[in-house]
Amino acid sequence: MKQDNSRRVKNKTVVFRVTEEELKLITSMADISGMLRQEYLLKRALKQSIAVYPNSRMYKALKNKMSEILEELQRIEAGEDIDGELIDLISFMTDVMKQLGEEDE
Repeated sequence: MKQDNSRRVKNKTVVFRVTEEELKLITSMADISGMLRQEYLLKRALKQSIAVYPNSRMYKALKNKMSEILEELQRIEAGEDIDGELIDLISFMTDVMKQLGEEDE
């Protein structure tokens, strides 16, 4: 269940730099979990669990990422190297899919 943020005053800003690849991976993981980047990063930084709540935004992100992964796997099948970020993304998506499966039971 989402936390009620109506009483929390967020008047502090935290800024840090990332590479283009890191931003892409962070954005992908946030989209797949159905969260905003800020919410996703805050939960990860505070080592809080990330509960996945299925919604249309998350479904679209999963569908798009699965298409990208298929393209990457076809590229790899052609003899190219495996990208470490792809492995991280597949691992994260596997965890999300497991959580979704647990909710169906």
